Amino acid sequence: MPSLHSLQAYYTTAVTMLLLLLTVLGGVSLDLAIRYRIEDQAFSDAEQVATQWTAQVRAGALPDPASASGTVDLVQLVDAHGTVMVASP
Repeated sequence: MPSLHSLQAYYTTAVTMLLLLLTVLGGVSLDLAIRYRIEDQAFSDAEQVATQWTAQVRAGALPDPASASGTVDLVQLVDAHGTVMVASP
C-alpha cells in the first residue's frame, strides 16, 4: 500500500496540473474573445469611413487633405493601381 505522503504528492501534482491547464485555456479563450471584439470594432469603424468617402468620391468631390472621422486616424484614397491620391494629415 502506498504511503500517505506519496498519495498527497500525487493528488497535489494532479490538481496543480489541472488548474494550470484550466487557467491557460481560460486565458487563451479570453484573449481570443477580446482580440476578435477589437478587430471587429476597428473594421466596422473603417468600413463606415470608407462608405462616407466612397459616396463623396462618386459625387466628384475629392477634398484635399482628406479628413478622418470618428476613431479612424488615417484615411488614404488610392486609385485602381494603388497610387495614393489623397491622404489625411
